[in-house]
Amino acid sequence: MPDQPKSKIAEEAADLFLRLTSDPDNPSLIAEREAFCARGATEKKAFEAVRKAWTGVKPAEPRRRAPLILLAVALGGAAYMASEPVQTFLLADHRTQRAPETLVLSSSDRIDMDASTALRDRSDSNERRFTVLDGAALFQVEQDPRPFLVDIGPISVRVTGTVFETAQQSDAFNVSVIEGQVEVSLDAQSWQLTEGMGFTWSEKTGVEIRTHPAEDIASWREDRFVMNGLRFADAVAVIDRRLPGTVLIINDALASQPVSGIVDLDDPILALQTLAASRGAQVIRLGPLGTIISP
Repeated sequence: MPDQPKSKIAEEAADLFLRLTSDPDNPSLIAEREAFCARGATEKKAFEAVRKAWTGVKPAEPRRRAPLILLAVALGGAAYMASEPVQTFLLADHRTQRAPETLVLSSSDRIDMDASTALRDRSDSNERRFTVLDGAALFQVEQDPRPFLVDIGPISVRVTGTVFETAQQSDAFNVSVIEGQVEVSLDAQSWQLTEGMGFTWSEKTGVEIRTHPAEDIASWREDRFVMNGLRFADAVAVIDRRLPGTVLIINDALASQPVSGIVDLDDPILALQTLAASRGAQVIRLGPLGTIISP
């Protein structure tokens, strides 16, 4: 079986758990649970996370109980799957919480890190090299005999002196150039990006190259977020960096819709509500577990 996105595994675990709570002695459902957990450690951890999340669900009014329990359990599983993996925690040399921070290196290079961003520093005497493990970062690279390289997902970026952003949004990986030039490499292919150009890759859509006003790139540094035809899910992922828990979108069609506009990241809940309202969706807060967006 091909690898599934972690969010899909979390949703599958939540659905299975909910059906088991309704009919706990059903041998068919018990067998389905055993088969699900036997698929691998990821599935087993997802199911256990949902089970633990269940203990925190408070009773609701009778006619509302089932929908709220379903949402809370689904979010509990997704929150676990979206939390910082142990590998990321161990590898990250620099990480931020729910606010941006600036890192100035001994080489005078500067890295502006968005909220909930993690970086690994693999620099040595021959090269300056970083891996973006999560979130978004803006690199201002100074001239230096050592090349400057950044890895994000399957993409590698090589520069000499420039200003550019890398970002992971939902299941997409992005590189955008404010000034100078970078070389982006992916699967033995390479692209030259100059000022205002953006490169996006996701498993679903492949490679996309767009142009943006340079001032709109990494706008999170000014606590605003400029959306130029982003997928709804990718826009939500940027706002989600400033929120506790995780944000779960309960509709694939909604997640894939394009959105444009500007929201204020000073108030991430209001930003999320504004974004959701633009697509006729609602935002449901579930305390420390996080947030759900539903049509």
